Amino acid sequence: MVDNILDHDVIIVGGGPGGATAGYLLKKMGFDVIIIEKEIFPRQKLCGGLVSLKTVDLLYQIYGETIPSLRRQGIFNYLCDHHEIYYKFERYITQNLSPIPFFFVERKVYDNFLLNHAKQAGVKVLEGEKISSVDISNCEVVLPNGKTLKSNFIIAADGANSVVRQEFFKKGLLSEKEWKFNMGTGVEAHVDRKLLKKDMFDHPILVLGNVKWGYGWIFPNKDKLVVGLGALNRKNKGKFISVLKDMLKAIKVDPNAIKISGHPVPYGNFVDNPVYDNKVILIGDAGGFVDPMYGEGIYFTQRTGQFAALAIQKYHNKKHMIKPYYMHRLHQEIYPHLKNFMRLRWLCFNFVNVGLKYLPIQFLIRLIEKKFMEIINGVRPFRLWKKELEINEVLLRK
Repeated sequence: MVDNILDHDVIIVGGGPGGATAGYLLKKMGFDVIIIEKEIFPRQKLCGGLVSLKTVDLLYQIYGETIPSLRRQGIFNYLCDHHEIYYKFERYITQNLSPIPFFFVERKVYDNFLLNHAKQAGVKVLEGEKISSVDISNCEVVLPNGKTLKSNFIIAADGANSVVRQEFFKKGLLSEKEWKFNMGTGVEAHVDRKLLKKDMFDHPILVLGNVKWGYGWIFPNKDKLVVGLGALNRKNKGKFISVLKDMLKAIKVDPNAIKISGHPVPYGNFVDNPVYDNKVILIGDAGGFVDPMYGEGIYFTQRTGQFAALAIQKYHNKKHMIKPYYMHRLHQEIYPHLKNFMRLRWLCFNFVNVGLKYLPIQFLIRLIEKKFMEIINGVRPFRLWKKELEINEVLLRK
């Protein structure tokens, strides 16, 4: 029997990409780490599954994984090098060759892959354990069986409905009203390729004009399509499912024969105070660190997980306090991106541009698309990556 109170250096709440990345790094640094995850992996996770090149860069930095190695292991199940953008059901931008390739994963596979890395490094993982309560003042987590886990630090990687972040609200550290104002919803459906004609939808398609302050997508996977949309809640009340059904009808799929699922998405509500008392850190969706234009979250949860691990290491080595270091890294990289894309979102979705059927933004995208893609991906010019990681046309088109 274990004691009623268990001690660890770091408790991580949530075993998704952010929690798994932070846990892996901290264990490599020599910390005693435990991850508490409410689901049992592998588990389904709603997500378009598009992985940006800056995420690939991060996987290389942290795990030494390259695009060929990820392909061999089946983590990247689909790659392509072109895309299209539609206004409702009318195509207005076709890009036959993108300067940045598109990498697609199934989150069930991707998340399990990262959590296994943490397990293999020696991180303790409690799966299928929902948290009864959290005491952020004393860094304690209580499980349903009455066990109390105590630590020196807590990393909150438990998503948009974070239990840990609720404690920030209760203490008046964050505004729940401000959080809800920019919350979004994502709804999606998975369409088996057997229901489609051969070679249909072999590239990503973005759809503008079907929702307000958001967009729809059709993303290819090896055996299915992910059809979805995401947008601000306050602009689209009650419309998400009906719009998605219209998208399914447009690609000749019976919406009544497809399961539709939804999930909350932070969509511009990134918090400005994600650290409590130099010992509790919000990362990823728990802190609202999601691209407010495209809804990309995988990179930001892994990157902030990396920052949190480094902040704890710096504190342990008596070089920095946790909050100043973590905030410095956020202000250095994360906040500028999120704020700039908040401005871009307004430019794209304001009523003038929408009234003109996105023609102004169409011209802008055509004008700067190559550079624009590099900014989104946050990497050096793709030609350097192509050389370094030995990507070639055959690999991209397999």
